[in-house]
Parts: sequence; structure tokens; C-alpha cells
Amino acid sequence: MQLFQLQLSALVGLALWTSSVSALFPATNATKSAGQQACSQLSKQLGSKVASVAIDPSYIVSTTYYYSEQQAENKPSCVVAPTAYSDVQSAMKTIRQYNSTLAIKAGGHQTNNYWSSVAGGVLIDFKNMKSKSFTPGSTTGYFQPGNRWDDLYQYYAQFGMVPVGGRIGGVGSGLAIGGGLSFLSAEYGLACDQFTQLDVVLPDGSLVTATKDNQYSDLLLAIKGGGNQFGIVVGYTVQVYPQDPEVYGGLLIYGADQIDAVYDQVLNFTNQNTDPKAAVIATLDVIGLPSALDLVTYPVLKGLTTFIILFNVYNGPDGQPAFTQFEKIPHLLDTRKKQPYTAVASMVDIGHFSSGSVSYRAASHNSNTPTSAATLKAAIQNFQDFANTAHGTYDILSFDVQPVAASLVQQSRARGGNAQDSVDGPYYWINYLHSSLPGLYTGVPQALAELKTAVEKTPNNATLPIFLNDANADQPILQSYHAYDKLKAAKAKYDPQNYFSTHMGGPSFTN
Repeated sequence: MQLFQLQLSALVGLALWTSSVSALFPATNATKSAGQQACSQLSKQLGSKVASVAIDPSYIVSTTYYYSEQQAENKPSCVVAPTAYSDVQSAMKTIRQYNSTLAIKAGGHQTNNYWSSVAGGVLIDFKNMKSKSFTPGSTTGYFQPGNRWDDLYQYYAQFGMVPVGGRIGGVGSGLAIGGGLSFLSAEYGLACDQFTQLDVVLPDGSLVTATKDNQYSDLLLAIKGGGNQFGIVVGYTVQVYPQDPEVYGGLLIYGADQIDAVYDQVLNFTNQNTDPKAAVIATLDVIGLPSALDLVTYPVLKGLTTFIILFNVYNGPDGQPAFTQFEKIPHLLDTRKKQPYTAVASMVDIGHFSSGSVSYRAASHNSNTPTSAATLKAAIQNFQDFANTAHGTYDILSFDVQPVAASLVQQSRARGGNAQDSVDGPYYWINYLHSSLPGLYTGVPQALAELKTAVEKTPNNATLPIFLNDANADQPILQSYHAYDKLKAAKAKYDPQNYFSTHMGGPSFTN
């Protein structure tokens, strides 16, 4: 899964970066592209907040540090690092004036190419917008998009509170607009369900504040899991919750001989668990570069090529009983213990970036039908068959089953609903991950095509939403949402010229 891959890729190192000669020398007015023209004007407007030379440290940081190497290969004409809402408005108006392409970067963990990077256009990087606030006694908190979840967990912990956010602390705030599955989601809903107010710069550069009760309630709903195609979120006000000083969490690691037992129990847990404080994720990992495991924290993994990492988190100090059935399965390592939630979010020691190109693909399946067990077994077998045939094209593959509890959907509805407008749970999402170090493998494009075929051998259930955060750009993500007609209406209202769809990467309305 991405959770383990993040650890491995961070240990391998940051991506190498080489500036292009053309970036060192500005073009003449006669040859300037739309992006270069926009950047020239933005430099006059925003001064040092704009970096347009490839040797500028700000430019290097913004364009190098991505989770997936393919995003880092895209070099913009300039990087805008705003510090205020008005900076984003100015940037958007100027981008429109010159008809430039653009991208928005919060944490840089989106794997789909061009969804948070741009070649030749304007990159808006929120790295300098990290304000956050909380008033003791309140049930809501505020933060800007430059924060990562570990920043937010640490900040709110001092007040005995927690936001619902990423399971990996190093991931950025953009996770929330894609839905955001949390260890706390069975109890409180998805990260996007916590939005009570969003400050949004629209594609025309105007600033609006969206709540469920004002004229922009349709915009709020669209951004609650619908992604980046409606506007640029510059400020989040979200529900936060009282948090125990300690939770129970950690990893159970199993050998490949326990695949059937573990995933049978994952299916049982998805269907039978009634405690919303308990969460699991089961990741089946296949290593294609064994020497990389020499750097991994857990020595028990050395020499293994296939294993399962089961994430157990209980939002309370006495969580062991919730996971008894998993504990009974013979395992290689048990790291579970009482610890602060801030530690749970960093229990896989990841760092923030990858040195490889990462591709995701998502699937959605029922968990409680007569054919559910057979479907899951078939998906696992198809994944293992792919791992065998594609060997030599990856450093790691991962197959991650993520339960969607019945209570998660209920909590989403109780908070006003979201863009998915999901049917009742329980069901589960699968994240398929392929990671390859740059320059090390041949045949990667063919392997990714074969992965698509392998995934589609067990088709998605047509009534279930495809999880945007884990999906590939070619998947019909928004079309799988039951609120799709509302999303199309919001798109037409807030981006009537379809600028974001034609000038910026993101989930498609035409897949």
C-alpha cells in the first residue's frame, strides 16, 4: 500500500533534479509562452513570492519535492508561493488574462500526472500558507492548505482535539477534497465530511465563502470529495473532536502463507465490526527490488518478497479486544501499543517524498453479498498473477483493502452528505499501487496497461463510488458518484468556461 511504499521510497532518497538550460535564460517578448507572460506579470504584482528561475531555491523546492517522480519532471514557467488569499486571487486573474495553464500544489502527494504539477504554466504552491487556529471550547478549527496532517495533529493535540485527516501525517491537506479516508472515519466520516466552511478562489479569481447554509452550499458539496475542478480552497474550517491522550495502534505483519486467513478476516471485520472506534487496513506488498528492504525499519521483512502489513488503530486506549481475531492469525511482528494519535499518524516513518514514479488504480466492491468472498479472492489472485508477469518493472507493488464501514456512510450523511452520496455500507475500496524507480526498469508503460487489465478482471460494483484519492486519471471517478448531476451543475455555475478542465489536471467530467 501507499503507507508502506511511502516508507520505502523515502528511505531510497529524494528525486534527482536537473535544471534545463532554457529555464536559466528568459525568452524574449516575441517568443514568450502564455505561462511566461503570466509569470512576468505576476513577478511585477507579487515580487519575491514568484520564482521563475530554475536556480532559485524556492523554485527548486516547489518543483522537486513530489511523492511521484513523474510530477517532479514537469517544470513550470514560474512558481507562485502565496501568503494571503489576495495573492491567489491575483494569480488566478493573471493566469486567466494570459490563458496560461496552471496547477495547485498543497502537499504534492497526488500521483496522477499534472494534477498538482504543470509544464510551462504557473504552479501555485501553498508552502507558505500554513496558518491554523482554534478557540478553546469550540468544536471547529481553521487551517490553510499549506499544512500537512502531522502539522495539524500536533497543533490541535495541545488543545486535546483532533481533526479527521490523513492516515499518514506527511500527506498534505489536498487529501480532504478528494474524500480523505481516516483511521477515525468510521466514527466521524471522511475528512471532507468535516468541512463547515471553505474559503474558495473561483476560476475567475473571485473569493467566496461556502457553507451548507449560504448561496454557495452547492460549491461546498461539490468540493466535499469532488476534487479540484470547482475552485481553489485557500482556507478550511472543519469540525474537530475531543481526543484521548492515547489510542491503541500499530502494525501486525504476516507472511505470504497467511494471505487467505488475513483477508477472510478483513472481510469479516468489514461486515461484522460494530465498534466505530476500530479501523484496519490490510496491505499485500510485493517487493521487486529486495535490496531496498535492507533499509526498512523492520528486520523481520528482510529477505521477504511478499508479506502483509495490517494497520490496526483503535480510537481509545483499550483497543486490543477489537482486533483479537487478527491477533490469532500467526504473524511475524506485532508493534501495537498505546500511544498518542500523533504517533499513530507517523508509525510508518515515511518522510514526505518519493524517488520513484508511482501509479494508483482504485476499485470498489461489496463486502456482504454471497459472492463477496469469491470476488476478493479473485482480485487477490489477479494481483498476484500480475506481480509475477510484471516482475522487473517495479520496486514495489501493493494491494490495499480499506473497509468502508456502515457507520462511515451514516456519519457522512449526518454531516450534510458529500459528493460521493454513497449507498449504504459496508463495502471496501482497493488501492492498487505500482512504484518504479526512474531509469531502473524497462517496460513500465506496458506493465501499467497490464495492471489496468488485471484490475478490470474483477469489475467495480457500479453502485459504489470510486475513491478519488486512490484512483487513476483514466477512471470514471466523478461519474461513479451518485451526486454527479449536482457536480456537473456546480461545474457549469462556478467554472462556466470550463477553464480548470482545459488548463489544469484533475478528475475528468468526460471519462
